[in-house]
Amino acid sequence: MEIYFARHGKTQWNLEQRFQGGQGDSKLLPESLADIEKLGRYLQGKHF
Repeated sequence: MEIYFARHGKTQWNLEQRFQGGQGDSKLLPESLADIEKLGRYLQGKHF
């Protein structure tokens, strides 16, 4: 059995240590978008 863990990406608000959720929405940082694409390529073809 393989188990995969993935965390949410970083936002500007994360860097500013601001509360998120409910109201407002901070966009993902460019490096987080790149991480998501990398994760997608890694998981491509894996069966869940």
